[in-house]
This record gives sequence, C-alpha cells and structure tokens, in this order.
Amino acid sequence: MSASDDEMHRVLLLIIVHCCMLRAQDNVFTINKVVLRADPSGTVKNGMLVTLHCSVDISKSEHFLLNYTFSFSKNSKVLVTTTSDRELAQYNISEARYSDSGDYECTLNTAGKTRSSNILAVQVQGITKPRLSAQKEAVKEGEKVPLRCEVPGEKPPFYIIFSKSKHGSASSEQRTVQAEKENFAEIEFPVATGDTVLYFECTARMSSLTGVETSEPSQKVLVTVAEPFSIPKISIHPPDNITEGDNIRIECTTILGRQQDMEIFLQKDKKILNRTKGRESVTHSAVATVEDNGNYTCKAEFLSASKTSTVNVVVAELFTKPVLRYGPNENVDENTALKIECQVNSLLPIRFLLMRGSRILVNDSVYTTIASLAHSGVYACVAETKGITKKSEPVRIQVHAPVSSPILSAANKLSTGTVLGQKFLLRCYSSHGTLPINYTLYKNDTVITWTQVTINKPAEFSEIATDTHVQGEYRCEAQNGHSLKRQSNGLNITVIARVENITMTISPERVIEDGENISLLCSVGSGSFPIEFKFFREHKAELLYRVTENNTYSAVWVTKGIASQESAKYFCTANNQANLPAQSRLLTVTVVLASWKKWLIVLSVLLVVGIAIVALWCCFRKKAKDKGRSLELARSAPANNSTTEKMISGHDKEGDFYYGSDYNEDGENHIKSKEESRVECDWVAPVTAETSPRQVQRADCYTKMHLLAIFGAGPDLENSEVEYTEVEVSVPDPHRAPVTNKAETVYTEIRKPNGKYVMEKVGSLKCHRHNLHRQSDLGELV
Repeated sequence: MSASDDEMHRVLLLIIVHCCMLRAQDNVFTINKVVLRADPSGTVKNGMLVTLHCSVDISKSEHFLLNYTFSFSKNSKVLVTTTSDRELAQYNISEARYSDSGDYECTLNTAGKTRSSNILAVQVQGITKPRLSAQKEAVKEGEKVPLRCEVPGEKPPFYIIFSKSKHGSASSEQRTVQAEKENFAEIEFPVATGDTVLYFECTARMSSLTGVETSEPSQKVLVTVAEPFSIPKISIHPPDNITEGDNIRIECTTILGRQQDMEIFLQKDKKILNRTKGRESVTHSAVATVEDNGNYTCKAEFLSASKTSTVNVVVAELFTKPVLRYGPNENVDENTALKIECQVNSLLPIRFLLMRGSRILVNDSVYTTIASLAHSGVYACVAETKGITKKSEPVRIQVHAPVSSPILSAANKLSTGTVLGQKFLLRCYSSHGTLPINYTLYKNDTVITWTQVTINKPAEFSEIATDTHVQGEYRCEAQNGHSLKRQSNGLNITVIARVENITMTISPERVIEDGENISLLCSVGSGSFPIEFKFFREHKAELLYRVTENNTYSAVWVTKGIASQESAKYFCTANNQANLPAQSRLLTVTVVLASWKKWLIVLSVLLVVGIAIVALWCCFRKKAKDKGRSLELARSAPANNSTTEKMISGHDKEGDFYYGSDYNEDGENHIKSKEESRVECDWVAPVTAETSPRQVQRADCYTKMHLLAIFGAGPDLENSEVEYTEVEVSVPDPHRAPVTNKAETVYTEIRKPNGKYVMEKVGSLKCHRHNLHRQSDLGELV
C-alpha cells in the first residue's frame, strides 16, 4: 500500500469519527423511573425460588442503543452487578433462607446517569432445621460431650441453643453459642455426677429487620453415662461410746473405675485431715478429745464429678476445759491480795499447772500472793488426766499502781485566759499511775468529756469559748484500773473578747484653722478591758499618743495649736489581752490658714495699693502745678510782633499730618471738614515775638473743649480784644504712616486793636497714638 493510500485512510477515519461524534450529540435520553419487584411477592417460605426483576422506564430523542449497568443490593450492601443492553435485569435467590430476608434495591447506571429503584422488602418465613451431631455416644461422669449443631443454607450471624435433658426428666439445661462466621457452632457439654442417660438437641435463633424467629429443634442425640467410681463409704472405729482418751480411726473407701485419675479426701468441717490419689481408701487415727466432736466428710472426685458421704462423731468428755479466775476484784490494786484459781468439773483426779507466760508458778489449782507491779502478765492453767491435757484460755492480769493527783493547766498563750470564739486547750496530767489512765474533764461538777491515754503524756481537751459572761471552774479526774480516783485543783478560765468595730472621729467637725485645738476620738464597739489605744499619722512610724482604758471603750487625743504642716491622714489602733489589734480607717485632717491672717494679708495689700495711688496722685499734682506756672509766665511776657498764620490741613514741611477730631461721649472720633474744625477761644494768652508756628501731629487730638481743658479760663477773657483763635487740624491719611510722638508747640493767632496779628506761644502738646476719650485724659497729657 502506497503512502497516498494510507493518508486517504486516515482522512476517512477522521471523517467517520467526527460524524459519530456529531451523531452522539443528538442522542438525548432521560430515565423516568426504575422499578424493582419480586416473584413471588409478599412473604415466601423457606427453600422457595425468589426472582427479583429490575425494569427501566426511559425516554429517548430517537432510537439508539444504551448499555445498562444494574446493581442489586440488600440492606445497602451490593450483592451483584450486571451489564446489559436490555432495559430489564433479574436476580435469582434459588433457595430462599431466613437470612435472605431484608430490604432490596436496584440501581441503574447508564451514560453517566444514575437512578435507584423503590425499596422492596423480602420476608422469608421459617429457618432451616438444624442438624446436631455428638462425637461421643458414651461418656463417664465428669467428662464432657463434644457437640456440633449446623444450620444448612443459612448465613451467619445467628445463635444456637444447645439443650441437655435427663432420661425421664422434663427439665433441661441450656447453653447458647453464637455462630459468627460459619453456619454451625460447637460446644463441649459437661456431664454431672448422677447423670446416666442424656438427650441433646439444638435450635437456631435469628433476627431480621422484621423481628426474631427461632427454628424448630434438631433431632435428639442420645448419650449414655458410665459411673467412674461408687459413692464413698465412711466408717468409725470404735463405732460408738467414744470417750476422751480412746483411740479412734476414721476410714473412707470407694470403688474406682480408673484408679490413676481418682482422688479421695477425708475432712472435718473445712479442715482436710487426709488425702489419697489412685487408691480406693483413706484413713485418719487420733486420741479422742472433745475437740474431735463434729461431722466428718469423705469425698471422691474425678474431673468435674464428685461424690461424698458424711458421718457425725461424738466424744464423751472426761473433764471440762479448765477456766482461770482471779480476784477478789477484777481490777487489781497494788499491795492488795491476789488469788488465781483453776477450775475443772471432773470425778477423776486431775493434775494442775498454773503458769504466767511460759513460766510455771505452782503445780496446784490455786495461787495466792500480794499484788505488785511485777505480777502483771498473761496467766493460764493446764489440767491433765489419763493422757488428756486441756489448757484454759489465757487471761491478762494487770496490777495497777494508783494515779497521782493530776495537774490541770491551760496550753494557750494567755495562760488562764482565752479569746472569745476561739478554741483553747486544757491539759491534765498525772505523773504516776499504771497505764492506761482515763481522764475526765469537769466544769462546775458537770462532765464535759473524757479520754484515755495509753502512753505517758498529758491528756488534752479542746474547748471553745462561747460566752464572756459564763465563767466556770474546770477540774479533771484521773483514774486507771486502781480503785482510787484523783481530781485536780480547780482552774478558772477567763474569756477575753477581742476589740471590734473601731472608729475614729474628729472634733470640731468643720474646717480646721491653724492654731486651733482639735480632738481625735478613737472608740470601739466591744472588747474586754483593759484596752490600749494608740494614735498614728499615716506613713509615720512615730507613735503620737498612747493610753490604756480600764472602764471606757474610747480614748481622746487632744492636739493644741495645730499647724498647717500637720495636715495629714490619721488612724488609731486598739488592742487588749487577746493580742488581736484592730485599726480604724484613715481620717483626713486638713488645716487651713487662720481668718485673721487672711484679713491681715488683705489689709496689707490694700495699704500698699493706697500708698501707691497717693504717690501717683501727688506726682500728677506736682506736674499740674508746674504746668500752670509755665502758663502764667507765658501770659506775662511782652508782646512783640504778631503774625497771623492759619493752619490748613495737609502736610508740613517735615512731611507730617495735621488733623483734628471731635470728641463725643460714644468714644469715637468723628472727622470734620476744614470749616467745621475751627475752634473758637474766648481768650488767648500772649505770645512772644520770637515764637514760630508749630504743628499738631496726632490725628485724634483736640476740639475746643480739649483746648480749654489744657489752657484753662483766663481772667481777661471777656475784656480781650481778641475774638477768636482759629486752629485748623487736618484728617490723617489712612494710607500714610502714623505720625511720630514728638512734642510740638501750639501757637494762637491774636488780632490787636490796630488790626495787626501777632502769633503768641501758648504751650506745648504731646499727642499719643491712642485716642483720648475723656477730658481728664487730656489733663494727664498736659
């Protein structure tokens, strides 16, 4: 094949694949539903054939083939999966068993789409009858029977119940075993003693979602039981009329089937007397005593099987068990008579031994002596006849030395006192006396408590002080086994109430001025006297005042002439014999300046201000007088040449402004025109011929009232020939720089009778930058 043919085949293959893809894009379908049904439906019997049908209802855009994957599941566990191009699948349960009961479901998967069917419940009625088998048909007592029970066709897990019944008995013994992985279970059933013919059977019990069901019983299996040994026989020699001192022999016998595995036990009550293994008998021999009375048991045992027999043995008593007694009193006092006696009931002669510990005191039944501390110990007596020895129960005899007079003392810090509400300890001690010693505490002849001391140390009694008003005398009593009792002397306990509810106040309760006397009162609500009060200042370790009060709950500390530097926080403490001090809260004491000192400072300040004002007034007064003197000299000077010069608004040769202002009560400067700024004077002081015109430099200086205030009213005002003096003041230009504060000379224009004008110097003015609002201000400037 040529290369061109291969290329052509590839092109055709691509065209076919592409057409198939285009065709597949047109294959549209949807799964409507999946239906699962069983045949037969409903409840089916065990062993029947059950078929599950799974069908699909599907819609397509046109006819085309699909591959269907069906999955059958039971109780959500997949059983089988099958693939087909048909819209139907089935799952067969050939022989339905009870274990096949459950909820079934069918799931369809095709072309990436999945749909599940309805849940179908399948119920199989009845369980397969189990089969029982036994590995042994004949066993012996004590052995076990191996059994196997199988349930064909059923799937685990389930339970198997094994039953054992005896021949001729309606009752049965049951044991339950669970079959987890296999459909059968095995067990070894024990055979008890006395079993002869046994019947075994088994049943199966299974559970499902619908409930629990039990199968019918299996067939019965017969097992015969052989006896490995006979019931043991027990015999006593001599058989009866046994008396203490007689030799007795007890024998236990049985018939064995297999001697090597058999055990025989001979026991009295729970005590094993003898044992044998692999033999048919066991014996026990002894000299009879009263202690040999009782029940004897013979027991034959093989594996788990056992057989027993019992006999009662009675031994007559030659004499009773000895009893040790002493006297005359139960409690033996030192230096008193002591009698110890061993008592036995018997018609036969008895040999006695009296012993203390392991030491023989006398070979008699009675022992007498004068008691001393050395006679204390454990005593016993032994009685013997015809080879029979009996010993009494041990008796402890304690010889008591009398106690000495006890001493009662208080163990707390306050010796014979205690704090209210707290525990206090009393100690009672007798230095001599045989232990144990019983100590009893009394208060006002009333028993409070008692205790026993077994070692040589004081007895301790813990009491609580509950009331300061209830006083009482305490006493203690010491007593041991001796007949003599001793009491201590009386002890009075003083109950001390601790100080409580401490407060501190100040008098007077107002603002404290330095130099005053103050009183700090420290008081408590309760407490036992004497009470010690202490006064302190915060952050100061120095004790300010201390006093002890014996009949009052308060103390006063008086401070005379307190100073302002003593302002601080104060507190007090109170304490008594309880040594539980109480401290008050901090009390702030503030000391201020005295009122007379405040007034003295005010008066001093006022005096200084007054002196300053008088000094200033005198200074200004002097300047005014000097100014008036200058004006008088100016009026008296000869008049020479006069010229008339009219001051016009504008700039002088020095470049300064000339301006005037009217003064109103509202404090504002009202600028007037040239004609309105003229000032008429009733008189003009004479001016010398040497004077030259001066200029007024400030913008807000003077009106006619200002000039009159400056020059004053002359005496020749009405007679003067001069009618007017004209001063022109120019308005300042706000765009120009402010005028300087130079002092300038003011001239007036005077008209003489001959018609000539003479310029006369009146005085000098100094204009300040600030506006003058009052006539008195102008006076200050002059």
